[in-house]
Amino acid sequence: MKLTGIYVDERTMHVVTPQKDLPMYALGHINNGMLLDVNSVWFNVKTAMIAAKDILFKIQMNDRIY
Repeated sequence: MKLTGIYVDERTMHVVTPQKDLPMYALGHINNGMLLDVNSVWFNVKTAMIAAKDILFKIQMNDRIY
């Protein structure tokens, strides 16, 4: 039996996958089990800010968002 799930880089909230150009970020309940307090409003706002900063940084550096 193969167990599956996702891995989220908690510094950027980017979902790490074998497919390198998949532009997916995870916020809220999808992080349940990896991160704590996923149902708290403050936590969801904080993780949304982290993801937004990462996306804006990549745009400013003319980098692909994956």
